[in-house]
Amino acid sequence: MQTMIRRVLDKIDEDALQVELRYLREKDAELDAIREDVQAARQHVSFWDRVNVFTSTENEQVLKQHKRELKEVRKHHSAIIHNIKSLIREAMDLDGYVRMKVSLGEIANDVERLRVVKRRGTATEARVNQFEISGLSEVHRGIDHLDRILAEESGIAPGKLDENAVVGLVYDEVLRAAGFIND
Repeated sequence: MQTMIRRVLDKIDEDALQVELRYLREKDAELDAIREDVQAARQHVSFWDRVNVFTSTENEQVLKQHKRELKEVRKHHSAIIHNIKSLIREAMDLDGYVRMKVSLGEIANDVERLRVVKRRGTATEARVNQFEISGLSEVHRGIDHLDRILAEESGIAPGKLDENAVVGLVYDEVLRAAGFIND
């Protein structure tokens, strides 16, 4: 797993990541400060102020304002985390090995979710039990996705990748590196 993590980190846009991490540190500090403000404001709202829903005291207004600020900062904080995860996903997409590992993991998850479903049907006056595999289409989609990734990485059309094709590609590269093939 460390190898895969290192591969992704090597491909990540370091400048963009540093900018997002700086924003995240700023929002973390802002979140901490606003949480303290909310706690302090909460202590100034009495039990009877909370019970009386018909009027709103100044302390309750201050608490509501701090809660609104907290909600807004949390929204920005979440957006920054989303941006960082997007940078990681972009880096993952740049590495074929990582893309294949992820695709295989998704296929394995889809296979685990496969279930046989029994359905009752009728066929010419006799009851017939029909069985269907639930989730099979997700597995097919996952395999097709992996096939496309392999095709992009290998240059061989989807569905055409076999051991001989891989051996041929590697052989060509060996000959190219040894100077037998000049492109």
